[in-house]
Amino acid sequence: MKRALALLALVGCGDDVQVFAEPRTIELSFPSAPNHKLDLLFMIDDSPGGPEIQAPLALSMTAVFDQLRAGGTLPDLHIGVLTSDLGTMGSLDPSQPGPPIGQVGNGGCVAAGDDARLQTFGTTVVDAFVIDEDDGAGGRRRNYQGELSDVVGMIFRGAGGGGCGFEQPLHAIRRALTQASNQGFLRPDAHLGIVILTDEDDCSFRDPALLRAETPDLGPLQSFRCSLEGLVCDEPMDQVGEKNACRAREDSRYVEGIAQTRDALIATKARPSDLSVISIVGLPSVAVELRNPPGGGVGQLALAHSCGTTGPQGLQVADPGVRIAELTKTFEGRGDVLSVCDAETPERFAGLARILKHPVGVICLDSTQLTDSNTERGIQPACELTEIDGTTETRILDFEIVPDAAACPETSDHLRLFVNRTSPASPTAYVRARCETPF
Repeated sequence: MKRALALLALVGCGDDVQVFAEPRTIELSFPSAPNHKLDLLFMIDDSPGGPEIQAPLALSMTAVFDQLRAGGTLPDLHIGVLTSDLGTMGSLDPSQPGPPIGQVGNGGCVAAGDDARLQTFGTTVVDAFVIDEDDGAGGRRRNYQGELSDVVGMIFRGAGGGGCGFEQPLHAIRRALTQASNQGFLRPDAHLGIVILTDEDDCSFRDPALLRAETPDLGPLQSFRCSLEGLVCDEPMDQVGEKNACRAREDSRYVEGIAQTRDALIATKARPSDLSVISIVGLPSVAVELRNPPGGGVGQLALAHSCGTTGPQGLQVADPGVRIAELTKTFEGRGDVLSVCDAETPERFAGLARILKHPVGVICLDSTQLTDSNTERGIQPACELTEIDGTTETRILDFEIVPDAAACPETSDHLRLFVNRTSPASPTAYVRARCETPF
């Protein structure tokens, strides 16, 4: 494949020098040998705005599972669902949650909430999580009745909107990995795919004192506290206006940084390509505004909604998911951030299926994001592939990019990446693909 030069100097009569920057790339990574065991962990926001975003995800699952079959058969699946409700439990001392706040069942928070336990919400599933795997005799072993997409969709909707309004998705995911009641969900030889669905940013707190009554340092008891303590931007967060370069704050007394969750997720898998993270959140553009509280009164500092869409219940809005997006992007080619506000359900969740197909060996490329190398007719993305096995890195030269509408229906050109091999791939290796992008 053609590779653009990193630097090109053109010297004219005036000795002027033009320097062309290194081209931008997007990165994908996937196992060298397909892994047909897939553990899917869905973190579902069950705060009062939850039902509005749960329904579209539920409706998309038929298409998602159809795309997972693109490798020839459905992977061996474990599917677990947890909520963002950890009550008033802080991570410094989970055994000592704070006092209850609000009306429980309507955004209020009490004790440890759902405590990161996997939930099935009264469906036909007989365990704490869904099992659908090859039985070795040409059939499937299932622990539920009905269609897979229907059952999983019912679980998503079952989360409802009665959970704690101070959502802790990152702490909940981390806690779910070690929660005793979830034993058996994680398989050491399976790919772990984590999907986060929320219309607010993470508010995983260290100290339940974050939820105490109004104080001079924290202000009124409302969700802006999570941003004030959980984010740092180039401009002060306690002033009205747009903010730039916002990122997770790591030194707050009250709210966790993201490093603890990032490190915990990395530690779950020996091979980096056995973990992927997909976030469906509000666009991470931050602005602070004054907003009148419910019932009227003096305007209070609040995050401006970063996106919105019109749904069955009218206008649905989301706040910027800065912390969650930052965590997701640390996984580079194994992480993807989708907007919870995209208007059309198929477009909203196309990236969800695309990333989850990687472990089973189906690698789809979106040519609208890539540079055409112009070496052959049609779209020929300029990509470089490297196989990594421990400390050994080997350039892959024998690969091809061809249309495959059945395997890659979510992209306009349906391009699929194949690595041609003359011998079986190492089970411990993974491939890193870097493709040039004009953006």
